[in-house]
Amino acid sequence: MAKRIMVFFLSVLIIFAGMAFFADEARITHTHQGNRQTNAENNEESAAKKKQATNKKLPSVSVKDWELMLVNKDNPAPDSSMELVELESGYKIDKRIKTAYDNLLQAALKSDIRLIVLSGYRSLQEQEAILATDTEDYMAQGYSESEAKKKALDYVATPGCSEHQTGLALDVLDDSWYQSGRGLETDFGKSKGGKWLAANCADYGFIIRYPEGKEAQTGIKYEPWHIRYVGVESARYIMANNLSLEEYIDQLKSR
Repeated sequence: MAKRIMVFFLSVLIIFAGMAFFADEARITHTHQGNRQTNAENNEESAAKKKQATNKKLPSVSVKDWELMLVNKDNPAPDSSMELVELESGYKIDKRIKTAYDNLLQAALKSDIRLIVLSGYRSLQEQEAILATDTEDYMAQGYSESEAKKKALDYVATPGCSEHQTGLALDVLDDSWYQSGRGLETDFGKSKGGKWLAANCADYGFIIRYPEGKEAQTGIKYEPWHIRYVGVESARYIMANNLSLEEYIDQLKSR
């Protein structure tokens, strides 16, 4: 009898010892997992802070760099030769930005967004035709010729002063937005594709060239679909600091 009692107590002791061992192992494993998660979060936070600090520092670039060519109503597009490359859509862009644009497209696809091009490089003659067409559309709505042209110029750059003549700018939309019957509208900026574009284009060297609230600087109303290549470093700085290209150029000149 005493022997059976002894065996029973030994069995109970072994069970409790085993439970304590596994509980301690679970605690150690949980602690290690927690430490790994904390370290990962700290690394992400550190990387984010480093990127933020970098974006606050004015890049070491020159206003003479080809990527920073400024074209607006006060700065006509220069008569410079460029090597154009044709995209699958049939539109053309400067060959030097093709890789950056392809990378932007691939990144968008990973977020289930298919970007499509509605315009790329335009010649002076093409820009003149677009302005004429838009002016006629407004005249058909009852505006006088001068009023119609003025309204058209809110969104269409003066021929000779269009960024599209540089080959560095594109008009892009999310295909799902376009297939729903929507076009180049300011509300695109509120859509999934528009938000993604604004949040990520800088990582591939592009900016939203005509941002909201910067009409006084750019001379063009808000266009969330119009992207312009300026280089990654400059793009990140411009977008992080909510600048127009005009304001950025002024900062570079005054440093």
